[in-house]
Amino acid sequence: VPCTVAHSEFRSMAQPFRTLPKNDFAKTLSLSPISSEPELQKLGLREARIHQSLADEAVLVLDLDKTALLGSDGNDMGLALQWMEKPESVVKELYARILSPCIRPAYEALKRKAKTVHVVIYTRRPSSLVYRSCFRDAMIPLQYKHEWHHDGQIYVPSEIQSADEVLQSYRGVELLEEEALDVKKALERTMAARDAIACELGLDEAPPVVVTASHKDVTATVANLGLPVENAFLFDDNPDLRHDPHAVCVPPLEGLPEPQRSDALSFMERELPAASLDDDLAEFLLGARPADRSLHRDHDAALAWRIPPLPHPPLPWRIPLLSVPRPPPARRHTGSILAATSSPSLRERLEERSRGACGGEQTQRMRISVRRTDSRSIVL
Repeated sequence: VPCTVAHSEFRSMAQPFRTLPKNDFAKTLSLSPISSEPELQKLGLREARIHQSLADEAVLVLDLDKTALLGSDGNDMGLALQWMEKPESVVKELYARILSPCIRPAYEALKRKAKTVHVVIYTRRPSSLVYRSCFRDAMIPLQYKHEWHHDGQIYVPSEIQSADEVLQSYRGVELLEEEALDVKKALERTMAARDAIACELGLDEAPPVVVTASHKDVTATVANLGLPVENAFLFDDNPDLRHDPHAVCVPPLEGLPEPQRSDALSFMERELPAASLDDDLAEFLLGARPADRSLHRDHDAALAWRIPPLPHPPLPWRIPLLSVPRPPPARRHTGSILAATSSPSLRERLEERSRGACGGEQTQRMRISVRRTDSRSIVL
């Protein structure tokens, strides 16, 4: 997934959580003054033990709205760009700027605990399953490829590159031109968020996207994707999931820390000056709930973009303990020990020692003791 925005300056707070590259261990050996073979062997054994203590696989499941992404669908800033007919690439650049700074540290923390970490997007967006048309006052169920639908959810595979590809698989009720455009724009925003996350985490391919209209079922969803369930965890701001052992409740992302906030505001003003908005669009944005409002009027009553500031970077998300396969029990070398204690050479040495130090009667007692030792060894 191509990354169109360089925003490493926003991730300085995440540096302590980043892991070293895979080859760092080898580089450390080549640059260190350690030269003796035993010390190198010790280091190799230590890395092997660390590798054995890792889980085989983990699954990072991310909610979008107010978890991985600022506000509800970016508080409609992406929708505003689409309304004013900005290209899809501009929407992707916006979403890359309003991602949670907690995503990458969480991913890196899981990579330190598991050999392989899978990423899944799991979002609740009912309008992507049942479209409410204002053009003909109807509720339209949206149907795509049959294999994408399961238990009332839509599974969009990683290989799907764009919203156009998703619409090419549409199999439901025929949509009006205006309805099809509305559905496409909603899909574009979802795919833009997916691509921004893939870029932020440096993934080789885009993660699958699961869209639901009801309560989230983490284990069933992950299993349907063919991924291991044991170490799968959904990070979500929904407090109703707090009793789910496969969910981690996080604080809702309703603002951004500096300098990320200032950059996102500058980007919006550069790409779409607030003073240039259509009256209908401005009225729509101003009518949002106060916490989700991305447009306001400043002290001069002029329109301005709004992102609430965070006084401090958000705390890192809690990372659950992972289930790690137990190493096989160490083999007991009982056989070799018994063989050593019952070997003929040992009996001969004991008998010879008893002859030199004792008389005949004590020697006989010693021979009996040896035979008893042999007997016990054989029984064991």
